[in-house]
Amino acid sequence: MKFDVKSREDAVRMSYEALQENIVIISITDMFSEIPDFATNERIKGVLKLQFNDVEGWEDGHISSNDSNKIIDFVEKFVGAIEKIVVHCEYGISRSAGICAAIMLILNENDDYVLEHPYFCPNIYCYRSVLQAYFNCNSKENRFSNITDYRLSHTV
Repeated sequence: MKFDVKSREDAVRMSYEALQENIVIISITDMFSEIPDFATNERIKGVLKLQFNDVEGWEDGHISSNDSNKIIDFVEKFVGAIEKIVVHCEYGISRSAGICAAIMLILNENDDYVLEHPYFCPNIYCYRSVLQAYFNCNSKENRFSNITDYRLSHTV
């Protein structure tokens, strides 16, 4: 599985290009800002559109547990049917990096690329929120069989 962290502008531009892989997009915009308009492209298998601000959990407008659950459900729905997950936020530095790192850890058991990359400054609250949603739900019920199967089949 490949992962890509992008800015809003780059994600929209990418959606209009000739894509070589089946992808999904997790689109994160600031609250009350305009939602991006992605191209209709047969390679884009799904777009999850979320709105929350780049803030910590004690501040208004942060990622909610509902947002995190939507991310997990979205990934679980498409894992195995896509080659790449694209996560974007306004600038492609913080929220998208935190969420992408969490998904990488869940699917590949390795988030080093994002967490150690000098360009990214992952929002750790977003990172922890997505991981918490995955592990809380995973322990309560077996609705993540696609993710579990994917991890087992892609273990080196």
